[in-house]
Amino acid sequence: QRSLGIAAGGVVALTLVLLRMVFLRFPLHPLAYGMATSFGHKLWAPLFVVWLVKTLIFRLSGMATYRALIPGFIGLALGHFFTAGVLYGLVGTFGGEQYRKYGVWFG
Repeated sequence: QRSLGIAAGGVVALTLVLLRMVFLRFPLHPLAYGMATSFGHKLWAPLFVVWLVKTLIFRLSGMATYRALIPGFIGLALGHFFTAGVLYGLVGTFGGEQYRKYGVWFG
């Protein structure tokens, strides 16, 4: 059962990859498929905000501005992972019990 589900998910993801290669503006991304089937209930709001910001940048400024802003958004994501993963991990390790009760989700 589990192997069949993994194989079916792989086929769907591969199909999405091929469709994005053939059709230039195909709207579904294989990474979004994987995220939606894994953590969709936790990530719908952040993904919607990212989609909205990207759409506004494209519509108002164009591709040049979008490409210029990519390093800033990558830095924002890496800063989040550093703060939530490394920094908060150290605080939880050396801090009191109140820091160990709070779970940090990377989504």
